[in-house]
Amino acid sequence: MKKILAFLLSVIIIFSCFTISAVAATPIRETENNDTVAKANQFSGKIVGSLSSGDDIDYYKFNTSGNYFIVDFGIEGSPLDVNVGDGWGVAVYDGSMNLIWTSEPIYEKATSINLAFTGTIYVKVYAHYKYFTDGKPIDIDYGVKVTQNVGPTWEKEANNELKKANIAACGKSYTGNLYNEDDVDYYKFNVTKDYFILDFGTNNNFIGSYLGDGFALEVYDKSMDLLWSGTCYSKITSPIIAVNGTIYVKVCAQYKFFTDGKPVGIDYDLKLTQKSDSKWETETNNNVLKVADSIKAGISRKGTLLNGDDADNYKLTVLAAGTVKLSFSRSLSDDDGVGYKIELKNSAGSVLETLVVDNITKGSLSGIVVSKGTYYITVSANKSFFSSNAPTSDIIYNVAYSFKLATPSLKKAVSENNTVKVTWNKKSYVDGYQLQYATNKSFSKAKTVTFKGNKTVSNTLKKLTVGKKYYVRIRTFKKIDGKTNYSSWSKVKTATTYKLEKPTLSKVSASKKALKVTWKKKSKIDGYQIEYSTSKTFKKAKTVSVSKSKTSTTIKKLSAKKKYYVRIRTYKKLDGVKKYSSWSKVLNKKTK
Repeated sequence: MKKILAFLLSVIIIFSCFTISAVAATPIRETENNDTVAKANQFSGKIVGSLSSGDDIDYYKFNTSGNYFIVDFGIEGSPLDVNVGDGWGVAVYDGSMNLIWTSEPIYEKATSINLAFTGTIYVKVYAHYKYFTDGKPIDIDYGVKVTQNVGPTWEKEANNELKKANIAACGKSYTGNLYNEDDVDYYKFNVTKDYFILDFGTNNNFIGSYLGDGFALEVYDKSMDLLWSGTCYSKITSPIIAVNGTIYVKVCAQYKFFTDGKPVGIDYDLKLTQKSDSKWETETNNNVLKVADSIKAGISRKGTLLNGDDADNYKLTVLAAGTVKLSFSRSLSDDDGVGYKIELKNSAGSVLETLVVDNITKGSLSGIVVSKGTYYITVSANKSFFSSNAPTSDIIYNVAYSFKLATPSLKKAVSENNTVKVTWNKKSYVDGYQLQYATNKSFSKAKTVTFKGNKTVSNTLKKLTVGKKYYVRIRTFKKIDGKTNYSSWSKVKTATTYKLEKPTLSKVSASKKALKVTWKKKSKIDGYQIEYSTSKTFKKAKTVSVSKSKTSTTIKKLSAKKKYYVRIRTYKKLDGVKKYSSWSKVLNKKTK
């Protein structure tokens, strides 16, 4: 009866595939007895068969030469009203009878993953449960179809050992999958430029839980030292890895011991891209100072910390004593634990100064005093207290330093009549200062005053031309190896000289609780300031400002029968500041 049903339900189901090779119009049928590997039916394309009993096993043999192949299995004809019991089991083996894929139970149809094997392949079809009469799909026709694909560049199995790694070219995309939880795929690249980046991602649109615990990626150098590792659930890009030569990439399951944690049969794409950049670190610069990369003042170097133990070292040569400024920046702000630690070390490796950059993107440390010699900059994870925390490896950093002799800054340049008093900040580790002044901002025909030693912090420039604007700047110098080295000039300060004649008090006359003050008029001023007090030293004196057009004023609300001392001076606003003449002679008068 089952054979009649199978005959009546004879519509052939065509299974989906990627690229189909030429297949015979009418599939061939199995020939018994094919229940052993030695008696396997040879076929190509598609073959139809059935199990004659619960113990029956059907073996099929075919040869594949494409990039990969797919095995489709399903009921021949309509599956409606067909009792397949507990269904079939299908297993696929390579030419050495190593199991490469299996599926059970199958009630209607099943499609294998893409299998990147070439040569002789065997397919085994059997009853899922052969010990129960009602559980056996006996005398029900099934079809087995093999489709070969010669499309994209696929991995070549078996590449599950380092010595069998697929030879791959930089810049070219490769596709593969893990055919079981024990599968490991190795790829071998030859990097000839300064650094490379690895891109990895699934091309089946699988995300999150579909990949279980995801893929594990590992990148090694030619000595099989681990350069970087990562876990992928959809897509991942490695940090820039500044190593060239032979590179190995390993792809495997993150956790192979848990059924739901294996990304088996998920196609992935893998691409290694190499690039040139002379500013990038060389990854051999870690931990040992003698292999440090060179770095020059004002030119930054770039790098990444591939793991918590990575440390990048840079060597700098200081030609003269001065100060060093360390600058550090990174491409992203990230909550990366305890952040980065940037250290300036002397030639013996002792730490002179430390800059710590946490979640911010940049930081600097300036004014580090150094002498002539060799120094090192070390960039590492600041994990003094939490050894497991390290900066995220895909964040690119920049490190640089600048060097200069100590440069003072001018505090003030204040004019007083035909003089200018200049003050500046004291600087250590210098032999002296050079003060330069001129009547033009280009400092042409400038005059220079030299001060030996670092203790002098002020000087008054005298006998200057009245009514001129003076530009002033300062720098430090130090004699090293018989040569005088100068710092850069400070920022410029300006001061305008002036000459304000002091006025003359003509008369002070008294009335009841008031004094009338009279003076001689002066030109080219903005006004007058009158000061009065009951003390000849002008203790607790009060002032009155009067416009330039007046020559007298009355001071009221004074105390009766008190002697008052009075003096006057002129003022004019220059460089945004009120400038005053000297005080006149003092007159006194007693109120009535």
